[in-house]
Amino acid sequence: MAHNGLGYALQQQGKLEEAIAEFKQSIALDPNFVFAQNNLQEAERLLVLRRNPPPLVVDDRQWLPSRRQEPLVDVLRSVVLIIIPPTGGANLGPSYGTGWVVKREGKTVWIVTNRHVVSDKGTDPPSEKIKVEFYSGEPPSGQVRPRYTARIVQITNPDDPLDLAVLEVTGIPDDIKPLPMSSGRFGRTTPVRVIGHPSNGGDWTQVSGEISNIINDPNKPPLIQIDANLAQGNSGGPVIDRENFTVVAMMVQIADGNQPPKDAADTNRTQSPTTGGFGLAYRMDIVIEKLRSWGILK
Repeated sequence: MAHNGLGYALQQQGKLEEAIAEFKQSIALDPNFVFAQNNLQEAERLLVLRRNPPPLVVDDRQWLPSRRQEPLVDVLRSVVLIIIPPTGGANLGPSYGTGWVVKREGKTVWIVTNRHVVSDKGTDPPSEKIKVEFYSGEPPSGQVRPRYTARIVQITNPDDPLDLAVLEVTGIPDDIKPLPMSSGRFGRTTPVRVIGHPSNGGDWTQVSGEISNIINDPNKPPLIQIDANLAQGNSGGPVIDRENFTVVAMMVQIADGNQPPKDAADTNRTQSPTTGGFGLAYRMDIVIEKLRSWGILK
C-alpha cells in the first residue's frame, strides 16, 4: 500500500514515469493488489496521452476486428468497461466494473449495471466522475481507446435488495446497439456465456458456463446460479444464451473460493480479487420490470 500510495501521489503531481515504477513495485510485492494493478494501467494510459495527444474525435471503429476474426464483435461492442475514480483512503486507485447497453436514441445510450459498481459498498454517494470505454480491439501503439463521460440517471436505494443502476452516455459511435434481452425462464444446464472485466486480469473476457440452480429467497429478488470461472469485475455483466445470443440474466455477485458469495455491496473494491467457480445473477424479467418502472424501457 505504501508503494501504491506514493505512486498515486506522484501521478497527481504529473510524475508518471516515477508513479509507474512505484505501482510496479507494489505489484511485485503483492501480485493480487487490485488498486496497484488499476493504477498502473491508468498511469500508462496517461503517459501515452501525454506523448501522443489524441485528436478531438477518435473513431475507434477502425480498430475493430472483423466478424470472421471475432464472431462476437457486435455483442462485445455493447458491453462497456466502467471506470470509477479513486474514493480516497488507503486503497487509492480506480475500480472497474461492467455494464451493457439496453437502449439507444440518436447518439445517446443507456447502460445498466449494478449499484455497487458505481457506489462504494452501496452506501457512499454514487460517483460523479464515471467514464466508460467501448470494445474496439487493441489500439495501435501510442494510442488509447476513447473514453466517454457517463452520468447516473437511475439507481436503487442502498437498502433496496435489487442492486441496479442506469448510466446515460452521449456522443457514441453509430454501430453500438442495445443487446437483445429475453424475459423467459431458463432451466438448469442451459449453456451461457458471461462477458465482463474481471479484476484478476483481462477486459471483455468471455467465460462459458451453465445455469446450475435457481435460488429463491422471500427477502431478495430471485437469483440464478451460474457455474463458470468468474471474478470481481464481472458484476453488472450480461449472461448470454450461447445458442441465440440474447441476454438471459445479469451478474450481481461472485463466489469467493469455497465460501458463499459475498454481499454484492462488498464485491467492488477490495485489495485482493474475489474469484470462484460460480456467481449469482438476476433473472432478466426482474431487471426489465425495473427498467420499465424507471421509464428506460417501454
